[in-house]
Amino acid sequence: MAVSTLKLVTKVGLAGGAVYWTVQQGLWGTAEEGAVAGRKFASAVIPSTVEYLDKIPAAAKVNEAAIKNWNAGLKTTFTAISKVPETATEYAGKAKNAVSNLSKND
Repeated sequence: MAVSTLKLVTKVGLAGGAVYWTVQQGLWGTAEEGAVAGRKFASAVIPSTVEYLDKIPAAAKVNEAAIKNWNAGLKTTFTAISKVPETATEYAGKAKNAVSNLSKND
């Protein structure tokens, strides 16, 4: 019983300490504080990661690209849908010609 209680107290203490430490480092603060804490952590753990973190685009730039690509995808999709009747007619004509050519050759 004492061993299981000691295990529980140790686990709770480690979890509480981890939460306390992350709060002190600014991880749970604003976005800017979190970014600073992330850079501090990355430079302490693996110094070469800082150069890769600098290559990550800003959120606004990613949002802009996502919106642009989404709109382009919608335009392409609806353009293709609007051309279905013409495309179906074209391929039906090609199929008819192919079948008639096959029947002429036999």
